[in-house]
Amino acid sequence: MFEITTEDWIFLFLGLAVYFDATRHHIGHTKELTQFPNWTAGGWATAISFAWLGLIPLVVYFVHRKRLIEKAMLHPVRIGLPHRIGVALLLFILPMFIPQLLAKLAGLQ
Repeated sequence: MFEITTEDWIFLFLGLAVYFDATRHHIGHTKELTQFPNWTAGGWATAISFAWLGLIPLVVYFVHRKRLIEKAMLHPVRIGLPHRIGVALLLFILPMFIPQLLAKLAGLQ
């Protein structure tokens, strides 16, 4: 059986923090912007939530954060509170089930 480690929890909370930061500043995917990085707030959070692999998007987010906020002022992506809470709950709950799902798919359980 797979366990959720302390590192998993750390990256999960980092992903949630970035999600709420991005939504607070109205950062998100827009059709007007075609250059990297142009991800949704949930995309940033999901990428960062993958332990250790999440370091790369976390660094990219913080390196480009100021520019992302400036672009969000021109092209804001507004997300309502119910949607923000739903995505946060999903990001919080999914890691509890993904290891078991992957183990079943791989035939380890």
